[in-house]
Amino acid sequence: MFISNVTLNSHAVIEDGAKVYADKLSLDADATSFAVNLGYSAGYGLGSLGLSGLHGQ
Repeated sequence: MFISNVTLNSHAVIEDGAKVYADKLSLDADATSFAVNLGYSAGYGLGSLGLSGLHGQ
C-alpha cells in the first residue's frame, strides 16, 4: 500500500510598476491532494520459466 499526501501553496505578487485597474482585487488559491493506492502482486516459477503479474487500483 502506498499513501501520499501532497499540499501545494501558491502566492501572487503584483510587482512595482504594474498598472491594475479594478474596483476590487481578491485572490485565494488552495490545492490539496490525498491518495491511497492498493495493489496485488504474485509470481510463480517452474524450472527456468517464471511468471509474475501486478494488479493495481
